[in-house]
Amino acid sequence: MDRHERLVTSLGPGDFHLTVDKFPAKIDSFWKEDGPVSAVIVFDTSGSMAPALKRGRDALQAFLRQEYPGDEYALVVCKEKPSLEVGFTNDVSAIAASPHLVATKGKTALYDALGMAMHVLSEARNTRKVIFVISDGIDNASRIRHQEVMRMLGESDVFLYAVEFWTSAQMDDVPPPRSYLADFADLTGGVYFGEVTPNEFIKVLSRLDIHQRYLLTFQPRRREGDGRYHKVGLQLTGDSRRQKLLLYWRHGYRDRDSAPAE
Repeated sequence: MDRHERLVTSLGPGDFHLTVDKFPAKIDSFWKEDGPVSAVIVFDTSGSMAPALKRGRDALQAFLRQEYPGDEYALVVCKEKPSLEVGFTNDVSAIAASPHLVATKGKTALYDALGMAMHVLSEARNTRKVIFVISDGIDNASRIRHQEVMRMLGESDVFLYAVEFWTSAQMDDVPPPRSYLADFADLTGGVYFGEVTPNEFIKVLSRLDIHQRYLLTFQPRRREGDGRYHKVGLQLTGDSRRQKLLLYWRHGYRDRDSAPAE
């Protein structure tokens, strides 16, 4: 993406430098893909989201306006006990008009909601899978922990995108140096939007394109078959580097026969 969060579609394999576990890796193939997605929307309706509920619904509408032929969407409502309120459907109006997005109440089990979203995606029809989170990032009721969510996402082929709203409920705590939602997005090659002003976030979301991506494939240096996690690094080179583009990619994989960087 460029500095205005617009997708750059003119890059080629020579614009990238790829490393695996800090060793240079040869890019075997490179192509651009454009196609439908299976997306699970995780919408936080816990009590702490009350000041941001309207902005959250606006963000949802902006996201759904990207609808593409063949897309399917599901809705997981995040509250003290998360629930799947809309299963996979091609009808985005069923998501936008859900009666479960009009009021806030109770504690927040955000990590449990993300675990539920991962389970829902196991039934997805499309190969490109997305979780879109709308939340203030608070979790005070989950059974699973942050580290378990990181493990599940890191071992999956899911891309996580998140819009995080800063709410008054967070003021009693010292804010973490980095949002967990930002960690989740970075790990999967998704995009995190934090502290986006009300006048800007709809424009930003409208430019986000979850349907297009570059695919780079490579052969690992060796395969030990021990299930070890391998870190993938990606940098821009030449003119692309000088343009100061924003780069998002999956940061690793765990012992697969093929290992695409996306």
